[in-house]
Amino acid sequence: MTASFDELDFEYATSVAEEAIRSMADLIINTSKFTVHELRDFIKERFRSEGGGRRTCQAGFKAAFAPDEEQGARIAYEKWPNAGVPGELSQVLPSPRHFEQASQLVTKDQIKDSFVCGSEAGPQLEMIGKYADAGYDEVYVANVGPNYRELIDLYAKEVIPNVR
Repeated sequence: MTASFDELDFEYATSVAEEAIRSMADLIINTSKFTVHELRDFIKERFRSEGGGRRTCQAGFKAAFAPDEEQGARIAYEKWPNAGVPGELSQVLPSPRHFEQASQLVTKDQIKDSFVCGSEAGPQLEMIGKYADAGYDEVYVANVGPNYRELIDLYAKEVIPNVR
C-alpha cells in the first residue's frame, strides 16, 4: 500500500485519538491541522462508535471581524500570520523567532484559508455548519483584532438566531 505523508499522519493522529477515546476521554477537542471535511468520518463513525458515544466534540475557528473581507484578512495577517504556516511546521518550530521567520512565507490570501474574515454573517454560519455537519457538538470562535464588540453583536443579531 502506498500512502502520502499526510495520510499516514492522519491515520496516526486518529489512532492515538481512538486509544484515548477507549481509555479515558470524556470529550474530544479538535485543534489539529486536519480540515473539517477530513475529520467528518472520524467524528461520525470512529469517535462515536469506538466509545465516544454521546461525549462532547468541540472545535473552534478564528475570525477577523472588519468592514469587509480584505480588511479582515489584513488584520488577521498583522495579528496572527502564523495561522497560515502550513502543515506540521506550525507544530514543530522550537521558538517564537522561528514562527516569525516561517510567517514571512505566508500571504494575506493564505490567511483567508485560516480565518473567517469580514462582517457578514453568511461565512460565519457556513463555517459553523461545516463543523455541525462533521458531527461537532460545540464550536468556539476566537476573534483576532480590535473589533470584538462588533463580532459579538453580529453573533447576537444574525448568527446565533440562525444556528440550528
